[in-house]
Amino acid sequence: MVELYELIVSYLEANPMYMILADMVVIASILALFYSVVRRNSKAKRKFMLILLFGLVYLIIKISSLPIANIIFDGIIRYWVLLIIVIFLNEFRILFENFELRFSKGRSEATEGQFMRTIMASVESLSKARTGALISIEREQSLNDYIEKAIILNADISEELIESIFNTQAPTHDGAVIIQDGKIACCGAYFPSTSSDKIAKTIGSRHRAALGISEIFDCLTIVVSEETGRISVTIDGFIERNLTKEGLQSFLMKYLD
Repeated sequence: MVELYELIVSYLEANPMYMILADMVVIASILALFYSVVRRNSKAKRKFMLILLFGLVYLIIKISSLPIANIIFDGIIRYWVLLIIVIFLNEFRILFENFELRFSKGRSEATEGQFMRTIMASVESLSKARTGALISIEREQSLNDYIEKAIILNADISEELIESIFNTQAPTHDGAVIIQDGKIACCGAYFPSTSSDKIAKTIGSRHRAALGISEIFDCLTIVVSEETGRISVTIDGFIERNLTKEGLQSFLMKYLD
């Protein structure tokens, strides 16, 4: 700790203020980029917690002056930048693929209201009929990787179309519908199942797929159970089950407005 203090003091004494400020701006920008990678991805959050734990162990080893552990951890820390890039490679890829400046949401309030009403009515109808459904609504992060592998529709949203897609006689009823920019971009999409071991074994494949996509992307996904007709929502690696109509509306208003 004394060495770190002396290093900081010598750095401040050896460099002019404008260089120090420039350094701080660069570091702040890197941290902001890293935060944007972590904040909406539950898998990235778990990886970040693992890195913090590693840092804590390293600090304890340094304070304790353990000789062998010091040699091992010093060797690992020497390549910390490469380690972080490797650990967060997938998250950085998603960030750069979806980087864009958004000046507007692209939908007027009237259109937004109609969009919400159609989604609500469709889900309610599917729930009453106990028709299983999986509807994922894209937010900031693009779902193009999954859209491209599904059946492309690019159609206006309507109750009739959503119900026909999830009709048990339709070949698309097992896959997911992805809504992008207020339109049904595709149907028959397939998502990775959740890797979490905290989920009950009784939970169905649709719910697992909804959780799986929410652990990677920031989309909001609605699930209708085929067995019970109950409605669930997943977002940011979290699932809320047995939602009422009002509960679903609250989620849509909170995360899609």
